[in-house]
Order: sequence, then structure tokens, then C-alpha cells
Amino acid sequence: MYGTLTGYKMPTGHYFRRQIHIRFWAKVDKRGPNDCWPWTGTTDKDGYGEIHFHGKHDKAHRVSWELLHGPIPENMKICHHCDNPPCCNDAHHFLGTTADNNKDRAQKGRNIDNRGIKHSMAKFSLEEIKQIRKIGRAKTLRCWAKELGVSSSTVWRILNHASY
Repeated sequence: MYGTLTGYKMPTGHYFRRQIHIRFWAKVDKRGPNDCWPWTGTTDKDGYGEIHFHGKHDKAHRVSWELLHGPIPENMKICHHCDNPPCCNDAHHFLGTTADNNKDRAQKGRNIDNRGIKHSMAKFSLEEIKQIRKIGRAKTLRCWAKELGVSSSTVWRILNHASY
């Protein structure tokens, strides 16, 4: 029923299907041992490689790990030393928890604080926020919202220090 032809598995009457390791590594641009090996196939919106594996779409760096090391333990991540999402070089990956990944990001100075007035879509300056909080509840939330051109819930969050 099944025949093998140079790495292809051929069910009778069906198209050729390459084994996953051949299909996977054909889409990796292997360079020097210390270089990033970028995924050349499909990527997601964040730049991570994607491939169909075990009946679902999975990230290429995770599939790389599984092909070389076996299954990824539950609640574990495959993190990048190189911080390059399409990289599939095993030398650039490490097994870690979400906390490990966050710690690695912080140590590299990649934590971005874009809350409040630092956010690119912020509508108010620091002085305006101080003024709103100073006057506070002297005006109703609805009155503030209409005057500032935002929702009542936005004003409530500013007054209660839940936002900005």
C-alpha cells in the first residue's frame, strides 16, 4: 500500500507527502552555526514561522525544537536568545516558562512601558490629567466626557487612577 521514494511517503492513489523533517528543513535558510536560520515559509503577523504539524498550525521554532528534542513539556515555551521571531537555529532557542521569557526580555531592555501618556494613542497630556483629577468630581462623568470628547468610562478610569 505504501511505497517510499527518496523521503516521500506515497499512499497509493494519492499525491506525494514528504516526511515532516524534510518538509520543515527545506523551508529553513541554514547559515553558519552561530547565525540566525530564518524560516522562509509562511509567517504570522508577528513574523513567527508557521507550519502544519500534528494536524494544526504551529510555530516553526517550536516544531524545530520538537524535531530535535522531542515533545515540549506542558506550560513551557521555546524562547529565542536572538529575539528574531523567524529564527529556527536550535542554538538560539531555550526551553522556559512565560516568567523566564519575560525575565529574558527585561534583561535585554526590551520591556516597553507605553501606558498612559506614553501610549501612542494617548489623548491627554500629563498636565491635562492632573487638571481633570484636581477638579475631579466637581463635574459629572457625563459632563467631563462630553467636554473632553471621550466616554464616561474613560473619565472614571482617569479619576480612579485606573488609566493614565
